[in-house]
Amino acid sequence: MLRLSRYQWTVLFAAWLGWGFDVFDGLLFNYVAPNCVPTLLGLTIGSSAAKAATLYWTGLITSILLLGWAVGGILFGQVCDRIGRTKTLLLTMLLYALGTASCAFAPNMWLLVVCRTIASLGIGGEWAAGASMVAEVMPEKSRVEAGALLYTSAPMGLFLATFINSQIAGVLLPGSPEISWRYIFLCGLIPAAIAFVVRFLGKTQSHKLLARYFMSARDRGIPWEQILITLTISRMTFF
Repeated sequence: MLRLSRYQWTVLFAAWLGWGFDVFDGLLFNYVAPNCVPTLLGLTIGSSAAKAATLYWTGLITSILLLGWAVGGILFGQVCDRIGRTKTLLLTMLLYALGTASCAFAPNMWLLVVCRTIASLGIGGEWAAGASMVAEVMPEKSRVEAGALLYTSAPMGLFLATFINSQIAGVLLPGSPEISWRYIFLCGLIPAAIAFVVRFLGKTQSHKLLARYFMSARDRGIPWEQILITLTISRMTFF
């Protein structure tokens, strides 16, 4: 792993962030449900009716999230082959970031379900795109370690979701549970900001990598047709 190039580390870091934010966005609803569900249903927070409704809707939305996760993995797996891994990774990060943030403006439970469904498609798609991108970029002997590193992102997502919920609901707006959950959902935009940064870094390193390959291939006398094919495939995969 220590011999990886800067570009390979950038790809691994981008996928690691994506997986971590998958967990982050996936958990946000579970934290805000006790306040979110009663508010949207017009129930008193903490009442027995509110607790029963929260239990029902949490189970329903979590089930939809898992189903959407699976569908998103299949759907964006096909998209990966058409537009490339990097574009798909960033597209799915934007999708689940905007899907989660839009929950903050939901006027009722059913629109909230729609927003969570959109987010779930992005989460599932990013999971697949990130894993396949890392597998393609990493040397064969480093893929197991790279895969293990990817899974370390889950605690980061859990910590971030817990921290943001505690700071907003417990510190900044402790007396306004009926609106604090909306600000927590807005924090789902964080992955979108990260996606733009990763896109810039990844594109810069990709250009350098392809330029290095071009110079090396030319010096070794590789036919122009083969160089052109390799550069075209690389651009489709990583840009």
